[in-house]
Amino acid sequence: MNQLEDKKIIYYPTESVTAIMTYSDREKRRTGVLGTGFFINANGVLLTAKHIFDGYDENKESLLVMFVDRNEKVYNVKTKIIHKSKKYDIAALKINATNNACFKISNRKLLNNSDYMTVEFSRMSINRNDSTGIQTTFFNPSCRKGNIITTYISEYPESEPTKIIEVSFPVLQGASGAPLFEFDSPNVVGMITYSIGYELTPAQTTIIHDGDHYSEETKYFLPVGRAIHFEHLIEFIDELKNLK
Repeated sequence: MNQLEDKKIIYYPTESVTAIMTYSDREKRRTGVLGTGFFINANGVLLTAKHIFDGYDENKESLLVMFVDRNEKVYNVKTKIIHKSKKYDIAALKINATNNACFKISNRKLLNNSDYMTVEFSRMSINRNDSTGIQTTFFNPSCRKGNIITTYISEYPESEPTKIIEVSFPVLQGASGAPLFEFDSPNVVGMITYSIGYELTPAQTTIIHDGDHYSEETKYFLPVGRAIHFEHLIEFIDELKNLK
């Protein structure tokens, strides 16, 4: 398990990062992995990407989070959505627990040539044996490290202009909602949302011609990730504080 050290305090990112899943109360089993989230305070509040709930029906399934502490104990806790941003791809969940390890939202200047990382659950899967009815959950957090390529204001697919951080690693399915944090401290600078692909330079496009009747062209794409800038996370957390 990766560790971060900040002023002689050892942080374990997987204590603060959760897998977000759907759970069937009727069938008493996990039914799918929606994405990733991370705790922002000791009262059990966590942030994630709003879009992971686009197909979620609260009348049919409950929400469940899984996380692991520094002693490798895995927790399964029911959760619920407490707020969704009207402007940004951000949502908040809450579990009925206290003293959760949590990240700090940073407001420090971003550095393009510095290392940043994320912990996410794109490799997590749920398998069920139809003959025995036994369900097995493969709980496998993944760490990815890279650098910030650039920051910019995006107006698509966002409905409101959104400050975006572009990172050098892709965002796989299940990773949406993960924290983007400084490599050597638990300071979150953004929240992972999804990948985009840029076509590489023409020198990396291959074309095969076969006479006048056939032509084959292969184009290569460079996947990179997007994250919502910490300024919007701070704005959203201020909204949470004002909720009655």
